[in-house]
Amino acid sequence: MSRTKKSLLTGATVGAAAFAMMVGGTGFASASPVVSQSHGSCVWSADVVHIGGLPRDGYGTSWYIKTGRNDNTNAKCSFEVQAKFKLQSGQIETVQYGSSRPAHDQAFAKGAARVWSVGLKVCAEGQGCSAWNIQNSTWNR
Repeated sequence: MSRTKKSLLTGATVGAAAFAMMVGGTGFASASPVVSQSHGSCVWSADVVHIGGLPRDGYGTSWYIKTGRNDNTNAKCSFEVQAKFKLQSGQIETVQYGSSRPAHDQAFAKGAARVWSVGLKVCAEGQGCSAWNIQNSTWNR
C-alpha cells in the first residue's frame, strides 16, 4: 500500500475511534442512559437530556426528564420514573414522579449537576408492576 493510502487510512481510523470514544464510552451521548421497561403489554422508556447543548465535564445546569410510551396497545398502563442528579457540591438530588402527573416530563435545574442514574417502573392494570430498572450514568463513578 502506498504511503498516502496508509496515511489516509490511519487518519480515518484514528478519527473514527476518537468519535466512538467521545460518543460511546467517555462522553456525552452515553452519559445519560435510556431506560426501557415493560410489564404485560405496557412498554415505557425514560431518558434525561441536557437542555442547551452538551454539558461540560458532565455538569449541566438544566436537565429534562423525558418519558414515552412505546407500545401500540390500548392497555391501561402507568409508570414511575426516578432520576438522580449529583450536584457539583457532592449532594445527590432525587426527582421521582409517576404518570398520575398531568405532564409526563419534568425539568430539573438546581445548579451544576450530573445525571447519576435513571430508573423506571411500569404497571399494567390487573397485572401489578415490574421491578425497578435502574441504570447508572457513565458519570456515576
